[in-house]
Amino acid sequence: FAPTSSSLTAAAKAQLDALVPTLRKASVVIVYGSASGRGDAVKVRANQRAAAVTSYLRSKGLVVLSSAGYGSTIAPVGKTPKDRVDIAIG
Repeated sequence: FAPTSSSLTAAAKAQLDALVPTLRKASVVIVYGSASGRGDAVKVRANQRAAAVTSYLRSKGLVVLSSAGYGSTIAPVGKTPKDRVDIAIG
């Protein structure tokens, strides 16, 4: 994602496409979004990012159990927070 965007880039879609075969084997797929920054807009962007990934995966025929945005990313001391979406499988 671009820093203030929730739109998937072509590179992000390619990364997700590479995961699809593995995700198809999972019983459960859950998507979590996060974004760096402060304020209410961060949680909104995190939700939008999770929704964008969920929508893309569903367009590939996957069943996503849930998705949620958790706002600001907390990074270890000395590390930069990352804007990202995590995918959990079970």
